[in-house]
Amino acid sequence: MSRPPIPRAAPSPRGIDTEQGQTAYFGPRFADLVALAEALARDPDGVAVPGSADRLAPGIVEIPGKDRGLARTLVEIPALFAHILGEHQSHYAAEAFLGTATRADSLIRHGRKLAYVPDQGVAATGLAVFTVKPGLSGEVPAHFALQSEPKGAIKSQTYETLEAAEVRAGWNEIRPVAARHPTPVVFDGDLVTLPVTAPPGLATGDIVLLRGQGKSAVCEVVESMARSLRLRRLSHAGESTGTWPPYSASDPYVILARPDTVARVFGHAADPVTFPPAQVADPSLYVTPTATSPNSRGYSVTGVSSGSYAPGDSLILAEAVDAPEPGAEIALVRGANTRPLVVTQSREAAVSFRTGALLAIPQPDPPPANFPTTQLVERSVSARATLLDLATTGGSALGWTSLPLDGTVYMGWTRSIAVAPDQPNPAPLTATVVLDADLDGIAPGRQVIVRRVSDETAAAAAIQRLDPVATGWQVILGFRDGAVASSFAMGDVVIHANAVPVSHGESTAEVLGTSDGVTPHQEFPLKKPGVTRISDATGSRLELEVRVNGVLWDLVDDFHAIPPEGRVAAARADADQQLTLRFGGEGRGAVPPSGTRNITAEYRSGLGRIGDAEAGRLTRIRKASPILGGVTNPLPLSGGADPAGPDDMRRQATRPILTFDRAVSLQDHADLALLFPGVARAAARWLDRGAIELIAADAAGAAPADSAGLRAFLDARRDTQIPLALLTPQPVDIGLTLRVERDRAWLADAVRQAVRDRLLSADPDAPGLFTFAARSFSQPQSLSGLYSRILDLDGVTGVEAARFAILPGTGVADILHATDRQWLRLGASDLVTDVVDPGALIPDPDGGAA
Repeated sequence: MSRPPIPRAAPSPRGIDTEQGQTAYFGPRFADLVALAEALARDPDGVAVPGSADRLAPGIVEIPGKDRGLARTLVEIPALFAHILGEHQSHYAAEAFLGTATRADSLIRHGRKLAYVPDQGVAATGLAVFTVKPGLSGEVPAHFALQSEPKGAIKSQTYETLEAAEVRAGWNEIRPVAARHPTPVVFDGDLVTLPVTAPPGLATGDIVLLRGQGKSAVCEVVESMARSLRLRRLSHAGESTGTWPPYSASDPYVILARPDTVARVFGHAADPVTFPPAQVADPSLYVTPTATSPNSRGYSVTGVSSGSYAPGDSLILAEAVDAPEPGAEIALVRGANTRPLVVTQSREAAVSFRTGALLAIPQPDPPPANFPTTQLVERSVSARATLLDLATTGGSALGWTSLPLDGTVYMGWTRSIAVAPDQPNPAPLTATVVLDADLDGIAPGRQVIVRRVSDETAAAAAIQRLDPVATGWQVILGFRDGAVASSFAMGDVVIHANAVPVSHGESTAEVLGTSDGVTPHQEFPLKKPGVTRISDATGSRLELEVRVNGVLWDLVDDFHAIPPEGRVAAARADADQQLTLRFGGEGRGAVPPSGTRNITAEYRSGLGRIGDAEAGRLTRIRKASPILGGVTNPLPLSGGADPAGPDDMRRQATRPILTFDRAVSLQDHADLALLFPGVARAAARWLDRGAIELIAADAAGAAPADSAGLRAFLDARRDTQIPLALLTPQPVDIGLTLRVERDRAWLADAVRQAVRDRLLSADPDAPGLFTFAARSFSQPQSLSGLYSRILDLDGVTGVEAARFAILPGTGVADILHATDRQWLRLGASDLVTDVVDPGALIPDPDGGAA
């Protein structure tokens, strides 16, 4: 626990409180003037008063030509003074009270009496990522200046590095060692997507053959992309699982495509009446009909060497084709029986399928001698055909008991498409990861940026530990702001180690003046206002160094308990953010030694939300560097907070005496959080498990940029034995569609803009209804309240909602609710305003139109 703050006025070199009497509007001598006038008015001797001679008192002489006397003049002069001073008091007396004061200087004065120092604001901070030229390395010094790109009305801003950092080309983009892994062949059902080394150029429906690792499958192209193929497996080749071995260079996966021969099986087009398919599919050899075997059928194969063909040995094609070499792979496509096969031998022959029968010949009566009783009837289908002896991909010879007449044979592949040997590893990134880089020279604590390549999502992390291993460097990453390693895929991530902390502001060095070595409490103003402040566990620290005769003097809040020899200076900002340095004296801090122009200051000026910049805006290096090729900010530069305004000071001034710089109660935690720079709203609640849940937000409704600094600030002022959970505010997006009826005297565009301003305006003096400045955590919004705010606008005579719902809802709700950490937000793209002519809205008895 820290000590409670003690209100202390800055000691004066003469022991006089220079602020005393600023609210004494009527000095003591004014009462003397009134008393003197009254005494002279009562004096009867020699004083002229207005009026006729008959009303003159004895002894009073009338002054000719005058209608007013001296006595009356003396009475009216104090009255005039009193009127003027009364008007002055009516106008300025409110400045004497905290609750009614409006001027910033008055509020600052009241706050100091309550040990409250107004929030001086903080500068935006973030990480700049440098690109080092190939093969080079070096150091980026502290206060190295960078600039953002201007955008519309937003001017370019200057940023500087907060510390010196070593940078190397090898640290530009570091990938995990496991970023890529051998391409797996994993079928999702019968579908598989494979990366390829060249554009495949295939069409949907093409038949291909996938082979490798001792496996083959006939596939159909589902989608052909620039660097990948999506296939549907038509054959399973005896596979009982959808996972094949990963890619191996010893037997790489290839995709055989574009067959130059597509052939049908012999007999597929034969007349099914004359040649029944079941008979044609029988590979038996033809037998000549005899009396004992009157019916016969079978194949007749001529033109091959004796004994080189036997029934069922070969698959007979419907035509003669270019003979494939032994070992060539073909695809036999026939519905569920599709399969890949290997040619062991190919031949060309004359092939006929013949059917025959001995038919009885009708006998004449009487039959002549030797009249035949039977007649041989034979039919055939013939072709010059190719015969293929085949085996399974496993090497087993294949015989046919029934030829596949419904099959189509694909062979003579003209393209061999190589499957990429490896591909991005989809496994999630882990906090402990081996990186493919030499990280010698990086110390634990270094901040890095982890970026997802596919969508540029980035997160900040710190290297907590690093050790060399055989394949690279193993590091342990600690992610910030709730990001987790598992949200990144191992193969879709790069790590930028040339990341350096930066903040908004530009350095200045100036001579403040000369000390005579005697005068106590010398004061020296800085030339540039808005000295940069960086948030830390104390709240914020000034980016300011003060030196006397080249010796650094420390900065303090006040001179309490400072010994006479203490080399310190106190910095105080006025209402215009002009900073003045004050040195000690009279036993409280040392008087600067004498010298000529011996008091100097180095500081940075740049403060407030103007320094906030979205990702990618930091692109310029102010001074060219021989080792640096560029700079960017993958994450936004954020956390800039403007100095407290009058409303802020009036609201916050009493918080120090409510908390005494320590958190005991639940409300104390929220009150203290509001004293941290950049926190605009905070709320706390107890959890069931005896922990405190704190929600803090900046002026835009997002989490404070320096959440770690906020926690350190609170932990220094509370009982850390009680768990504290810092939660991120959650904006809840709503959709709103309105029909607004306008007054005839108003233009439609003017009414539309007025409605949008009433709901979305970012003006801090008149914030829109659905902006964070106008809402509280958990604050609901009723439809009637919405109507009331819109109907209050000039030019609006009616309003009706067609949508009023939390997205992605589309209905019209009576009231929208939010939880303790949520606030209702309306984006510009989610507001549709249709302005209609007068009378277009017909009053709804149920209240649909207002």
